[in-house]
Amino acid sequence: MSPREIAEDLDYVRTLAEEGRQAPLLGGSFLMFWGLLNAIAWALQWGLVNKLLTPNPGWHFAALWISYGVAAGIGSSMLGARVRALPGRSSLGNRVEGAVWAGAGIGTGAVVVGAIGHMMLGGGSTAPDVIVPAAYALYGCALMVTSIVSKEKWLGWFAGASFAAAAILGLFLSEHWFYLAGAVGSLTTLLTPGIVLLRKEPSTTV
Repeated sequence: MSPREIAEDLDYVRTLAEEGRQAPLLGGSFLMFWGLLNAIAWALQWGLVNKLLTPNPGWHFAALWISYGVAAGIGSSMLGARVRALPGRSSLGNRVEGAVWAGAGIGTGAVVVGAIGHMMLGGGSTAPDVIVPAAYALYGCALMVTSIVSKEKWLGWFAGASFAAAAILGLFLSEHWFYLAGAVGSLTTLLTPGIVLLRKEPSTTV
């Protein structure tokens, strides 16, 4: 951000504070993107695991998750550029939102590395299944912190749903419906609040 953009953003946040309002959260597009991307990937994983898409999945797993990584990188970069054009980034709520979701992403990545490493060392092909409940636990933490700091109490319900998904999927790890349930949960706990937040976003001008 240039000095002028920073000054304009701070003026915007200050005006909202004087009016007794909070700057709208700007992470809605990210929640929508990740909610949809996860749902598609986990639904395809479910189809491959149960051999509904092909009788010999083999290399299809690698193709799926490499494609997921590429889409995630491109999508996140594009959304980052979009959010940088919106006012209100300097508000406490948006700074905390960005930080906690970055932490959730790093935490999920660490679990991914560990689970895949365990599988490659002979720990079994279902080792990566643990990624899904771990991700939901981290999503719940990020949603809860964002809800408290931003005073968007309704986000707390989605945090609770994420924690519930983590517990249920952890209990029924590797069941035949496991990844399909993960896909449905992603639409519920990420895509849905993302749509609500996106509708509350300010325009690109202060």
